[in-house]
This record gives sequence, structure tokens and C-alpha cells, in this order.
Amino acid sequence: MDTVKKAKYLNDGDKWMLAEEIPDIDFQFSQIWLSSFVNDIERSIGVSYKKILCVYKGYNLKFYYGEKDSDELAKHILKLILDDPKFGEKINSEIRRLSKKFKKFSEQISSGFLKKLSNNELADLYKKLDELHTDLLDPLC
Repeated sequence: MDTVKKAKYLNDGDKWMLAEEIPDIDFQFSQIWLSSFVNDIERSIGVSYKKILCVYKGYNLKFYYGEKDSDELAKHILKLILDDPKFGEKINSEIRRLSKKFKKFSEQISSGFLKKLSNNELADLYKKLDELHTDLLDPLC
């Protein structure tokens, strides 16, 4: 199967729109939450983005969603909140709670600390960071 057939959403008729441009961000870090938007968020809200396209130039990132897909997802989230305002309150509460946990974890990391770690210790740290970040992005699962 050629690459074009495998990439079923690349040219699916839903025009790409720039979602965000982030200068100076690490690929490994950003892939955690970027992949979550298309693979995991449906566990929280019932749907996910169908596609995402990420373009890295050095440490600069631009990522894109389908215009129609993005509009449908936004309307879905708005409907969830309008139908049950406590849903929106719960999301905000969980994001704040998990953000504090994430910040506390991140404060222990410094370049001096990282330089002392072996490859295995770095891998363990990255795994913990990945799990924590995934929890942050999926607060209602």
C-alpha cells in the first residue's frame, strides 16, 4: 500500500487550519499532548479530533486540524457544557488539580539534575512525565 493511501486524512476534503504555532518547544514533550487530541480525548468528551498535522522546524512547531473537524469538536464540547454546566466546572477543577501536580513534579527537574541521570533513569523520568501529562489531558477518564 502506498503512503498516500495510508494517510487517509491528509487530503480528505477537510481543509487544514492552523491551530497553534509554538516557538521553542521540544518534540518529545509536545507529542504527548498532540497525540492525545486524536487518540485519547474521546474518553473524556465522547469524540476526538480526526486528524492532526504537526510541522516542526528545529524547535518551532505549527500544528493543524481539519477546519470542519475542529468546528464540530468545538460545538460538541459547547453542547456538553450547555447541557450540563457541572461538566465544564468538573473539567476546570480537574485541570487545575492536575496542573498543580504537574507543576510540583516539574519543579524538581533542573538541567543539573538531568545531567546526573543515567539513560535508564532519564527513561524512567520521561515515562513518569508522560503518564502525568496524559492524566492532565484526560481529566475525566
